Amino acid sequence: MARINTETEARFVDELRGLQTPFSSRAEAAEAFETNGAEHLSVDELERVKLEKILQVLRHPVLDHLIDKGKITFAMIKPHADEGKGLSNNDDEAAMGLIREIGEERAVFQLPFKFTKRDVERFYGPHKNEFEARKVKKPTDNERTVWDQIMHYYPSGPVTFLLVYVPEGSAVEWLTDITGPTLPKKEDPDSIRKRHGAKLPNNYVHRSSSIPEVKREVDVLANIIEKSIAGRTL
Repeated sequence: MARINTETEARFVDELRGLQTPFSSRAEAAEAFETNGAEHLSVDELERVKLEKILQVLRHPVLDHLIDKGKITFAMIKPHADEGKGLSNNDDEAAMGLIREIGEERAVFQLPFKFTKRDVERFYGPHKNEFEARKVKKPTDNERTVWDQIMHYYPSGPVTFLLVYVPEGSAVEWLTDITGPTLPKKEDPDSIRKRHGAKLPNNYVHRSSSIPEVKREVDVLANIIEKSIAGRTL
């Protein structure tokens, strides 16, 4: 491949911004799964073409280059954004409110989708042992560990996958700063999570913790999309 310069980077970011997605909203993504079954998503030909283009872009060497340079990081608006303090009681509007706080000009790729349990296992699998060892404060028959909580929570509603572009670099650190710690404390600076009353498992925004994690999570998303193109029988 030819040398990747700033012009190539800019063209690729414009391509990301212009990608068409198969679902126009989180509600539409959720409906597709409810219609076709929790572990199966069938897509028509037009949706398949859109997903194929997204897959091609997610596996493009320029994206890998931008991640390595710290200019792109991965994020996700979690299920039930409408639970956030000060956000709309409409989930789609609440999710868009969170994206606006990140910056619509920085959220160059947005994909409403819905996790299956298998997807959650893939996405959080490297942390499974850690989460299984952590007990929840108020256990129930179905949720005794943080892992149980995660497995129950994430498939319960649609998410929005994001690629966040920070042209000056240090994208992982930039997004970490504005979203805040996992559970902000009173003395923590104002952040998205603190502003909206973050709690677990819903602290509204997931963000990658390092460049290797960005790469891993983008790869998981690409694999999820690839299975959707194949009919998503899991």
